[in-house]
Amino acid sequence: MRPLLLSTLLAFSITPALAEEPSTEAPNEAARLSQQVQQLQSSLGQLQEQLATSEQERSTLEAQMSQQSAVPSAELDALQQQVKRLKHDNERLRQRLSEQSLEPKDNGLLNTQQTWYALGALTVVLSLLLGMMLRSGGKATKNAWLN
Repeated sequence: MRPLLLSTLLAFSITPALAEEPSTEAPNEAARLSQQVQQLQSSLGQLQEQLATSEQERSTLEAQMSQQSAVPSAELDALQQQVKRLKHDNERLRQRLSEQSLEPKDNGLLNTQQTWYALGALTVVLSLLLGMMLRSGGKATKNAWLN
């Protein structure tokens, strides 16, 4: 019986000590948790302020971008039309060039080869005429000598 009484007494003496430890830690932990909640709330407030500032900056930047992009889009349209017109002109000029390259070139009356042939023929004709003129004049004097 003595061991039972001793164990019961020991159990009752330890139980209040165990019960007291959590009760002293509970206010400390509650205070620590409330402090963490306050820190989280303050950081949440700061983050919300930063978010509002960032959203405001984003909206102003979007407005600036839309104003700036409106001007270049008109310039871009004008440049695209100019490029389209230049491509059309380029295609038209290429077509004219191909048509002209297919046509025979008739710049003058004769080309270089024909000019040389004509010059040679003219030389032959002139030399024949000169020879006939010289011969006919010589026959008259020759016949005169024989008579």
